[in-house]
Order: sequence, then C-alpha cells, then structure tokens
Amino acid sequence: ERGIVDGVINEAIANRWAAQGEGWIMMDFGEAKNVHSMAFAGVSQHQRSYLFDVEVSVDGENWTKVHEGGAPITTDIMSIIPLGDVQARYVRMLGHGNNINAWNTWAEVRFYESEAQQNEDKSLWTLYFAKSGICGKAGTSAKLSVKGIDANRDEFELRADAKITYAVKDTSIATVSADGTITFLKVGKTTVRVTATQDGFTAEAEVEIETE
Repeated sequence: ERGIVDGVINEAIANRWAAQGEGWIMMDFGEAKNVHSMAFAGVSQHQRSYLFDVEVSVDGENWTKVHEGGAPITTDIMSIIPLGDVQARYVRMLGHGNNINAWNTWAEVRFYESEAQQNEDKSLWTLYFAKSGICGKAGTSAKLSVKGIDANRDEFELRADAKITYAVKDTSIATVSADGTITFLKVGKTTVRVTATQDGFTAEAEVEIETE
C-alpha cells in the first residue's frame, strides 16, 4: 500500500501515516539533491522499534537501498539515520511494521543535505514539537491566540483573511467557539486541533486542554 506523505512532513508528531503489513511512501524533492541523513519519528517510539528500508533514485526507475533495519526505540523525539551523502531526487521508504505488531505508524520524516543542516534542525526539535496546553476551572473560559512561525523560526501575526478553525475532541470536557474561545465544562483532559490556512498553506497544531 502506497501512502500519502502529508502525515509525516508537517512538523506535527500527532499526525501520522499508517499502513498494516507491507507499506510504502515516496518523496520527490523536485530535483536531485545531496542526501546526508534523515530523521524519523514513529508513534510510541519510546516503546517500539520500527522496521523499514530506505531506497533512493535520481530518475524514479533505478533504485539503490541506502538503509535497512529501520529505527530503534529512543527517548529522543526522533532518530537520526545516516544515508551516506547520496544523490537523490526520489526517496522511497518501505515499511515492515514494528517489533510489537505489523503496523507502520510513522509520525514525522525529515531529510538533510548536510550534517550542519541536520544538527541545526535537531537543536530546534524541542521548539517544533513542544507540547502546548491550557487549563481552567469548570465554568470559566479562555481564548486561544494563533501565530505563525516563518522559515527562520520567528513568530509572525496571521493576516485577518487567514482561515482558522478549531475542533475539540471531547466536547463533554470543553467546547471551543469559532473565535477560539474555550469553555471549560467538567473535570478531565482532552485536546483541541487548530488548523490555519494562509496563502494556500495549511498548518495544524494540537493543544492539550485540562479542566480542573
């Protein structure tokens, strides 16, 4: 089964691509680039090691395997996997499940042209994937504020014409209005998914909610 890659290239560990048994996804860089290494995050990777092969190609027809064995259990956000500074336009990941079951549940995949790029990105993982949360007492409310982060990791205000939507997973614990106002209803924990679209680009984030 070939998968759509959106779930693994969006800076959101909560999103994923999943397939049971043998499954694969392919990335197209648009032109041949040097591929130094990659980063991989699997769901529950602090408990599971993932099994997959990585193949590269410059023409989409002739493939060379540059990694096999997948990614180990890790306490870090992602695993760094060396790929040997190969030239590739296309990268194909072939999944073989994990050490617990046959599911490929991949949360994030990244590729780096150099060690310097890899190390710079890794230094920002705690910013990219930091868990955010908001809490309040039952009967109170709070308003979410949504900002963007540019390629330099600087914050910027979204324009007035940006489309922002909110969705609470468990509406018995809290609700959210169209303007981002959260109303805390009863004791418990849930999440709200925030989706923002501007200039054709869409980003998502998941915020933990706790009602005290």
